[in-house]
Amino acid sequence: DCLMDVGLNPHNCDPWAEYVDTADRKRHGVTGTAGLTDAEKNIYDFVKENGKATRQQVMAGLNLSATELADRLTAMLHDELVKEASEGGKQYLVVIG
Repeated sequence: DCLMDVGLNPHNCDPWAEYVDTADRKRHGVTGTAGLTDAEKNIYDFVKENGKATRQQVMAGLNLSATELADRLTAMLHDELVKEASEGGKQYLVVIG
C-alpha cells in the first residue's frame, strides 16, 4: 500500500490514458456508468445529485480518504465521466453530459 501512495498510481492528467480509455469504452459499447465499480458509481451519483462537489465534500460525504478518492477518480476522469472545473477560485468535480 505504501508504494501505491508514492507514485505507482495512474495519474489524473494523462491525455494518452484518456484517449485509450474512452476509445476502449466506445469500442466495447460501454456508456454512462456501466463498467464502474460500486465505489465509483457512488462518487458519480454524489457529484451528480449535488450538481458539483469539491473533493473535500465527496470525501466527507462518502467517508473516503484523499488517496481512496484519487484512485477512484482517475478512471472516471480518464473515461470522461466527470471533470474538474474551477469556479470562484475553487476546484469542483462535475458530471460530464
